[in-house]
Amino acid sequence: MKKQIRQFALGAILILALVLTTACSQDAPPSSPGEEPGETPEVVAFEFPEESGEINGMANFSTLDIYGSAVDPTVFSDYDLTMVNIWGTFCSPCLDEMPYLAEITVEYKERGFQIIGLVVDVQYNDGSVNLDQIDKAVEIANATGASYPHLIPSEYLIEGIVQHVQYIPYTVFVDSEGNMVGEAYVGSRSKEQWIEIIEAML
Repeated sequence: MKKQIRQFALGAILILALVLTTACSQDAPPSSPGEEPGETPEVVAFEFPEESGEINGMANFSTLDIYGSAVDPTVFSDYDLTMVNIWGTFCSPCLDEMPYLAEITVEYKERGFQIIGLVVDVQYNDGSVNLDQIDKAVEIANATGASYPHLIPSEYLIEGIVQHVQYIPYTVFVDSEGNMVGEAYVGSRSKEQWIEIIEAML
């Protein structure tokens, strides 16, 4: 019995070590502008579309991407399978796998598959956009070749998925209507590992 407990504990430690080397804990978003003495509030050029109806994971939302374009679940409609990769600009494992995701996007574009990013650290606590962080996210997307869309979490996306995420990168898959399919994946993976997962789902 003691041997079984010891083996279970060892297994749990190994899993935790794997998560810690391939994922980052999600830090709190930056504080709202103007909270520090002498700080001038930033004029935010991003105006989010209104959301209505039921919060339903990724099947109902209205948001913007990091370039200011409006996005809703119709972004999934032309694809049988979409990989949604939740990441942050501070997260090394997130950035390490983005070049692989960029390559997969190109290689699988004719197979009814796409990748969408959801970047979690480009807003202040009050939901307004941190333009410096947006610039950083754009720079990272360009540097890694990850030219697929990168969404800013709206209220519905935060309540429907982001608030349940403890470690990033965190990846889910959705169908053409934005309904989640398969399992969620915590931590980064190699290109070969992602291809194996994608092939099994297509």
